[in-house]
Amino acid sequence: MFSFDSYEEGVEVGIERGQHLLLMQLLTQRLGTLSEKYIDKLESLENNEVINIALDIFNIKTFEDLNKYFL
Repeated sequence: MFSFDSYEEGVEVGIERGQHLLLMQLLTQRLGTLSEKYIDKLESLENNEVINIALDIFNIKTFEDLNKYFL
């Protein structure tokens, strides 16, 4: 039987995964290749943290700048 709640949850998970992947692509273009350490950290972030980093992307110029989001 179809569950609309399950469908909505699946859509939400897909959107969040897409936002995580987009942020990783933006950071790769901005900073160069991301190490496994950064990929793991980014994948573990809550979605609101991903959005905050994405909104601040133009102020992130180095990996040190990125590190402040993982404190």
